[in-house]
Amino acid sequence: MIDTILFDFDGTLVDSEPNYALSDCSMVAHFGGGLTPEEHEEYVGMGSVPFLNAMKERYGITAGVEEMKRVQDDFYLELARKNTPLFPEMKRLLDALKERGVTMAIASGTAPYLLDELTALSGVKPYMELILSAEEVENSKPAPDVFLKAAELLGKKPENCLVLEDSINGAKAGVSAGMATMVLVSPFLKHRLDQYPSEAILLKGGIGEFTAESVLSRVRGPVR
Repeated sequence: MIDTILFDFDGTLVDSEPNYALSDCSMVAHFGGGLTPEEHEEYVGMGSVPFLNAMKERYGITAGVEEMKRVQDDFYLELARKNTPLFPEMKRLLDALKERGVTMAIASGTAPYLLDELTALSGVKPYMELILSAEEVENSKPAPDVFLKAAELLGKKPENCLVLEDSINGAKAGVSAGMATMVLVSPFLKHRLDQYPSEAILLKGGIGEFTAESVLSRVRGPVR
């Protein structure tokens, strides 16, 4: 039975993907590129460094990844500090899981210092026993590293973990980790359903289809 929930952060717990689309496009424009929000959709769920390298290749950007990341984060934080709301149904789930004593952690592609600030601002941090960024492991999603490392640090078996994701890369990572994977399909990715792994549980309606009970029905009773 499931006794541990591993959450993606952006687009799963909080409504942040519009901020990322706007800030990433602004960053690319700052360095002379022309990425549109529609074109940005193909990169949803990709780790920060792979995304920046893809932009360097796509637009011939000569700036270093560190400089690009600084500009990217500046644009994002300006938006995120104003509006990074926790999805109401996720708040219901967090409260219910906490009451049951179920272990919760975040395993996200977001940079560590951004996670630290934004989990606090959104009110998520107190629920989590671990907050782990894919930048702290060798390979970012779609590799399973961040989920496997989270399970290891928590002392949990992959088969007893449930991953909650929204992106294609995140879903692939969860499935590759050998974990049950539930996907709140991102509204930006509804036209790419065939690219999600067949082993994942797809909620095609995204957060609008999601209910706390869909997770609670899969977890065992109190574990503390």
